[in-house]
Amino acid sequence: MGVIAPPAALVPRAVAIIQATSSMASPVTSLMMEEWLADGTAPAIATSIRQEAVRRNDLVRAILPEARIFSAARGFHLWLAMPLPEASALVRALAGDGVILPAPERFTSDPEDAYSGLRISIGAPPLEALERALHLIRRRLDAAQASEQAGTAGYP
Repeated sequence: MGVIAPPAALVPRAVAIIQATSSMASPVTSLMMEEWLADGTAPAIATSIRQEAVRRNDLVRAILPEARIFSAARGFHLWLAMPLPEASALVRALAGDGVILPAPERFTSDPEDAYSGLRISIGAPPLEALERALHLIRRRLDAAQASEQAGTAGYP
């Protein structure tokens, strides 16, 4: 569900585009949105969602190495930068821990580019599950760094 509020001069064009590309909005959903906008529920929900995003991003930054994280402070997805082979190996290792992440190849625009990373979605899991997963990711990253320093490579 969404709302569009174009400038007055663009309303006819916006209406034409919406009519050409979508079906009618549900009357019940439209009424609900009208009520939420009138009684302040919609802005309260938006504020709550932004606060939760900040809370989850703060948790990420408290657990994962800051230098490798790319994300918006209020986003529900982050990018953990690393070479593609390392990212692929980490995804496989984490799957064995019960942490399922999408294959990094899904987000690579250039298959010849050796640098990639992991896309981690932090919005859907319950907070406790997210924290557990982040600690498992950190443990795997630390173990790989220790292996690298010891002259071996990979994600144990």
